Amino acid sequence: MLILKNISKQYEGSKTIVLNNINLKFENHGLICILGPSGCGKSTLLNLIGGLDYPTEGDILVDDAILGSLNKKDLDYYHNKYVGFIYQNYNLINYLNVVDNIELINKNKRIDELLDYLHIKDKKHQKVNNLSGGEKQRVAIARCLSNDPSVLLCDEPTGALDIKTSNEIMELLKNISKKKLVIVVTHNEELALQYADRIIRLEDGCVISDSKKIIKNVINKYNYSKVKVSRRKIFNIIKKNIISKYKRNILSVAAFSVGLISLSLVLGISSGFNKALEKEEKDSLSKYPIYISKTSTNLDNSLEEIFDFKKETDDNYIYAKSETHENEITEEYINELNSIKENTNYIVKAYLINNALINVVNKKIDDLNIIAGSNLSKENELLLVVNNNRINTEILKSINLKKEKYSYDELVGYEFKLKKKTYKIVGIASTSEDSYLYDLTGLLSISDYFDKEIPSAFFLYPKDYENKQIILKHLDKYKDIEYTDYSTTIKKLSTTIVDAVSMVLLCFSMIALLVSTIMIGIISYISVLERIKEIGLFKSLGLSNRYIKYIFVGENIALGYISSLVSYSVIKLLSIPINNLLQNLTGMSNILLIDSNLLFIILIVSISLNIIGSYFPIRKTKKLKIIDCMKYE
Repeated sequence: MLILKNISKQYEGSKTIVLNNINLKFENHGLICILGPSGCGKSTLLNLIGGLDYPTEGDILVDDAILGSLNKKDLDYYHNKYVGFIYQNYNLINYLNVVDNIELINKNKRIDELLDYLHIKDKKHQKVNNLSGGEKQRVAIARCLSNDPSVLLCDEPTGALDIKTSNEIMELLKNISKKKLVIVVTHNEELALQYADRIIRLEDGCVISDSKKIIKNVINKYNYSKVKVSRRKIFNIIKKNIISKYKRNILSVAAFSVGLISLSLVLGISSGFNKALEKEEKDSLSKYPIYISKTSTNLDNSLEEIFDFKKETDDNYIYAKSETHENEITEEYINELNSIKENTNYIVKAYLINNALINVVNKKIDDLNIIAGSNLSKENELLLVVNNNRINTEILKSINLKKEKYSYDELVGYEFKLKKKTYKIVGIASTSEDSYLYDLTGLLSISDYFDKEIPSAFFLYPKDYENKQIILKHLDKYKDIEYTDYSTTIKKLSTTIVDAVSMVLLCFSMIALLVSTIMIGIISYISVLERIKEIGLFKSLGLSNRYIKYIFVGENIALGYISSLVSYSVIKLLSIPINNLLQNLTGMSNILLIDSNLLFIILIVSISLNIIGSYFPIRKTKKLKIIDCMKYE
């Protein structure tokens, strides 16, 4: 039973009393018509009964519950199960078909029976904007009946219909009122007199006549339960709204994808270049020498100077920074190096004898190109190793060769003495620029006449990457002796440069994504404004703010997901020409790396930014009141 006790309504900021001390009782069935001139409070009364608005004074009793004391969840249940709304302008959602509009919240197992009863079964899959006014009102009635409410609240249900259709609608409502309470607000007195079981007249916010005064009190217990909406319903609304606004969404996805593509390019090239360097290190660079000398340079400090890296320091202290390190090379250390010769292609020891630098290799080097003379075969023979027909002047001066240039014939066969031993240059060898022996220049011998002396330097040439790791483990046992790993140095320098450039490009990408996020926020805000009536309709049907938020967030997540897939597909297509171009420039393949990790990153970034961009507009939906939404134009 529905009871209105001393109901008054006055809007904030207005002196006009819209409703003044209304006292009414309604039985559980019957067709009630509320008549009166415009502005007399008819629709306001209906909104108060429907829980769309609250009275300034008085109480509305729904069986044994007070409507104004219901919490948000209980009020959602009231909207979903106890009352149903039928509006003059139908309030249907145009991007949904007839069945989707009727089953907007919950699925109705008797949908075909309901459609047949309302004579719109043949229209069930049509979009509602293709229906006539009478058909739309029937869909609105079907939606109202789908949740089997106890009370139907009809605000001018025939106001936009012709006479014939108006009679058909009133006939339907009359039949429905045999089992349910139907309250109709109307201006049409003729229809009211023809169909109403009871007529209530309002004027200036007061009841001036009521055709049925005596009503027996039948108070039932009002039971509440939580309104649940299936995920399928939410997903269906999301899907169909995205499709209905496909032009705008295509532009949004395209604009957002630009930022994602630039981000993907930066991350893909950075990751791919680093992996290409790792592959290069394993395949080629690993054969480059590990250099150990009595005096080593601190490459980390040098890189700090080049790239202006800052370490954390205290302002009140001065920190010592060593550019070089003195290595104490002992016989024990030399024996350790000799123990790993099986892991090397060559071990070259550099001796400084009477200012002459002699490189002694443990075996003949087959990778050198003999450009004049012959290779090493005897103990006192030397090779003069040059790069691009050039050699350090100091090396030549140390063996008494002081001219600026020499012919091959002048050098091949040249003899000189060191420590009472005669040495002979038997050949001239060269290395190519891309050879791992590129730094091996000067005088080279295979006979170690100086084994009792400590070499000034060592060059260890690993066989491959795995053997290099074994060598490094041996070297790392001697913490006080520093070494230079040329391949690691090349890799570290290259990755440092790439990372620095990547950071700059990443900043530009993030700016593009920031602009895209702002654009998403604006589009979400426009979407909320466009759908305020739709939001009000959802709320009037008992859909909670949480589910409404799911709809809007879900749409943005879907667009973010689509944007990430579009971006990934575009970058995947672009990767072929870009990798070909980069391979021509660098000689390394697959520098732009497109893999599942990149897809995962742009997917997370895209969805996250779409959610962030829509956060504030979606919060607006929570604050919207049903009555304000339904009046919004």
